[in-house]
Amino acid sequence: MDQFRGRNTRGADLAYKYAFDDKGFVKLSCFYYNIQDYILHKAVYVNRAPSYQAWAAYNADAEIYGTTLSGSYALLDNLQLRAAVTYQDNKKTNDPGDPNGMMDKLEYVPNWKSTVGSTWKITEDLTFDAALTYVGERNYYINTANLSKGTLSPYTTLGASLSYKVDKHLTVEAYADNITNTQYQECWGYPALGFNAGVSIKWEL
Repeated sequence: MDQFRGRNTRGADLAYKYAFDDKGFVKLSCFYYNIQDYILHKAVYVNRAPSYQAWAAYNADAEIYGTTLSGSYALLDNLQLRAAVTYQDNKKTNDPGDPNGMMDKLEYVPNWKSTVGSTWKITEDLTFDAALTYVGERNYYINTANLSKGTLSPYTTLGASLSYKVDKHLTVEAYADNITNTQYQECWGYPALGFNAGVSIKWEL
């Protein structure tokens, strides 16, 4: 995962899964990652006009830990529901771009993430998928002449796809992401893509 980028990572995962015969399952997992030289990329203060900032990539140390509850259940033979919710927290140390320890956590890492979705097999060859995804608020700071801390608002997006298996080799899919055209930012100052859609063709030998 992108937020676990670093040169030296040690981690542990513990999970318990309960299955409902052939209908589905519930799974509870806990995770812990200790990351040395976590890669950061942000604006850092420099003593020059006019902006007093420049972009730099450098390393810090981080710990990320949390738990995920997920599950899947077949309401009908051709209709599968799925859901997952994750709570995570983290600690950041040895950040040369934050010498005063203004933010002791990693930027842009939300505490809460969740998704709810379904897969409807309309026919043997035609499948409809939909998913609603929630990402909680994320903190960040701008390292300029005047350090300031901010928060990006939580957001929810809806995506769907319709795929058709033409034969054993060829599958055609039409998809749409962010159907509600939610306006949000993954990183401060860089708006994410709004509604977008397309068609894909997959060929398998």
